[in-house]
Amino acid sequence: LAAEDDEGGSTLLASNLGFYFFSPFWSQGYASEAAAAALAHLAACGVRRCAATVTVGNQASGRVLRKIGFRLHRILPGNDVIRGVAMDDEEYVWEAAQA
Repeated sequence: LAAEDDEGGSTLLASNLGFYFFSPFWSQGYASEAAAAALAHLAACGVRRCAATVTVGNQASGRVLRKIGFRLHRILPGNDVIRGVAMDDEEYVWEAAQA
């Protein structure tokens, strides 16, 4: 999502962040480190808002997002399908601090 400024340029306003790690790499800090670096890069590129979804019950991924500054925004009923079953997602949002 981009917005045009008064001088004809554009600013990236929003993006989505996603990550997946195989179980041998869980609980080693990789997700937190990688997600924090990706978010810092997006912010440096002018992203002002970023969203991420987590399947309800995936506490570890929710913890990663909260650790790097995301907040739980809402529950998205039936937002994902896993093995043929509709699942609810938690939507987390990060917004850059206003200067």
